Amino acid sequence: MKKLKSLSVALSFMLVFTMSIIKADAATFTSTSAKVLSVYDGDTITVQLGKKQEKVRLIGVNTPELKPLQTYGKEAANYTKSKLTGKTVYLTYDVGQRDKYGRLLAYVWISKPTSDSAKEIRAKMFNANLLLNGYAQVMTVQPNSKYAKTFATFQSEAVKGKKGLWGKTSPAPSKSSTPSTSKLGDNSTVYYVPNGKSYHSTKSCTTLSRSKTIKSGKLKDVKRLGKSDPCNKCVK
Repeated sequence: MKKLKSLSVALSFMLVFTMSIIKADAATFTSTSAKVLSVYDGDTITVQLGKKQEKVRLIGVNTPELKPLQTYGKEAANYTKSKLTGKTVYLTYDVGQRDKYGRLLAYVWISKPTSDSAKEIRAKMFNANLLLNGYAQVMTVQPNSKYAKTFATFQSEAVKGKKGLWGKTSPAPSKSSTPSTSKLGDNSTVYYVPNGKSYHSTKSCTTLSRSKTIKSGKLKDVKRLGKSDPCNKCVK
C-alpha cells in the first residue's frame, strides 16, 4: 500500500513538473499584437503597433509585384487584403528587425501563437499561408533564416499541388538568398531624376510620375553620379 502511495506521489510530481516545463516554454515564445490598417502588396502591410504606425515586410517570402505588375501580383495582393485588412495579428521577429528602407521585418500570425513548431506555423503564420497557397516564393535574406527549411518544405508542397502561381505557367522556384536588388547588374539600365539620390528599375515607377525630367543610364554610371539609393517601391 505504501509503495502504491509513493508511486502515486511520484507520478503526480512528474505530471506537475512536465506541465510547468510546457507552460514555461509557452511563456518564452512571445508575440506582439498589432492591427492591420492597410495592405501595400502581397508581402507588405501597414499596422498600428502601440502608438506608432509601422510598415511591415513579411520575412522569408516574396510575392509578385504590383508595380510594375507581375503575373499573380494582383491575386497575391487581394488575398492578403482579404485575410488581413482590419484584423488583429501577432508579430514575432528574427535576428534583424529592420531592412534598409526602415521597414519592420516580421513573421505575421493570424492568431496568437503558443510555440513555433512546424504544426503551429502551418496553422497560424500568414507568411507560411502565402507559401502553402502559392501566392509567394521563398526568399531568404540573411540573417533572418529561422524558418527557411520549413518554408522550403511548404513551397515544395505548393509546387507539387500546382497551387496559385505554380499553376500551368509556373515560374522557377526561387533559390536566391539575397534581395532582388541583386538582379540589377552594373550594366543594367536604371532611371533617375537629376536632383534625386535614388535609382529606379522602371521608368513607370510611381515615384517618378510627377518628374518632368527622367534620365537613364547603366547602374554603375548612375551610382557614380551620386544616385546610390535603390527606390523602395520598384527595387526590392
